[in-house]
Amino acid sequence: MEAALSLTAKMLHISSVEELARSLISRAMLVSGRFEAHEFGRNQHSSASAGGFLIGISGIRGIRDEVVRPVVDGVLGLLDADGSARGHDNDASAGRTSWTESQLLFGLLCRPHLVTGEYDLLRGLAGALLAKQHSGGGWPLREGEDPEFTFAFYPALALSRAYRTGVRQEEGVRVALAATAHYLENVLHQQKISVEEAILGYSALERVYAVIGESPTISLRENKKQILESAWDAEGGLRLQDRLIIIYRQPAWHSLTWHPLLYLCLRRWSSPLAPVNALLGAELLDGFSPSISAWPGPVGGVRHRSGASWASALALKATVHLARDLMVAGVSEHEYRERVGSLQSDGYEYDIAISFAGADRSVAENITRRLEAAGLRVFYDRDHQHELLGEDLAMYLQVTYMSKSRFAIVLVSEAFKSSSWAGNWEWKAVLARMQRQRTGYVLPYIMEEVMLPGLSPTLGFVSSSDYSPDEFSKLVVRKVRAAGG
Repeated sequence: MEAALSLTAKMLHISSVEELARSLISRAMLVSGRFEAHEFGRNQHSSASAGGFLIGISGIRGIRDEVVRPVVDGVLGLLDADGSARGHDNDASAGRTSWTESQLLFGLLCRPHLVTGEYDLLRGLAGALLAKQHSGGGWPLREGEDPEFTFAFYPALALSRAYRTGVRQEEGVRVALAATAHYLENVLHQQKISVEEAILGYSALERVYAVIGESPTISLRENKKQILESAWDAEGGLRLQDRLIIIYRQPAWHSLTWHPLLYLCLRRWSSPLAPVNALLGAELLDGFSPSISAWPGPVGGVRHRSGASWASALALKATVHLARDLMVAGVSEHEYRERVGSLQSDGYEYDIAISFAGADRSVAENITRRLEAAGLRVFYDRDHQHELLGEDLAMYLQVTYMSKSRFAIVLVSEAFKSSSWAGNWEWKAVLARMQRQRTGYVLPYIMEEVMLPGLSPTLGFVSSSDYSPDEFSKLVVRKVRAAGG
């Protein structure tokens, strides 16, 4: 494990994994036994985030018990005698959810030898979690609510570990796990769900069946193969994204599936050099910010510039696993980087195509030059005048936006909307690509508040009132690199 920690430190360009872990702990643990909910420095407690943070830190086997113990003790301090967890600072009931209880239980059982004297407390926590299971085997956020597929993931892991470690080994727990497995199978078989949800579902099924000793009614091997095939292709690259679980009264940062962390589920499905694993690993490495010694987590750091607590702990755990997997496979860091580079050469001629009105050319050129300085390939019309000369421009630009560019930047303004060219032919090409791809493609830079036909108000954007062209360019660079470009 020592060698894996050294390789992790080398790949992240840090002095040591344990030193980084200590730094994360000092920022995540607040006064009065509280834990940072999400962004470091916000000073807002969340027990669910405490559980996620503990899962990450305690799951890194090379970190010594003496480093992890304060986090374990802090999490134990969040629990009442009956297993009830401390509520969120802004909503006391937010701590009494299956999402919170399952992460706390799983995190505490990552190092069971540190909590052997607290098994009565853990039995109470497991009991509180069991009481929330739906009659159909699924897991709602709160008792009495409808089950949500993603919320079955951590209860499956937590109760499997509780059963295996002897914390709760009665038949009722085994029955609950079997019901969870049947619920997951039914949803996976009957309903249309995202590939990210399918990864969580099959990963949970593997854990449950390994504990209860039953055989699945669906082919795990064949379905996992299909998932890996659908998660990447040579033309479009990695086809995974962050997923927001829309649940009433659930804080947004509790309800995000940050897709780089899917490496923790997928690492056992294939080699670290397989396309999906290699590219997810690259996102983990590229997502680390040395300037803040943390990972910004979901939303690419746009709102969380100081780093995210639970995301950083889990990402550090995943990166250590990546390093270990490379060593077991006999793959050097150089060979891994070469493999990632070859996968990222995905056939796109440009990383970015930039669409704008003539009145906004100075901003467009400023952004273009900054992106090029960062090593990105940019389609900017003035640099390709010799190619455009004599061509059917409508057809040329249709091909550029539809198949030659990985992303498109659109400078949204009144001038763009009224432009007979950019707001017409180019925008139609962008919309066509959005309809075909159905994942993040257009990167809007809002220069003026205008209603642009086809631009969804729920699409993530950046406003010029909040970010200068230089700051926007830096976000675009991070976006492209995180996507494997």
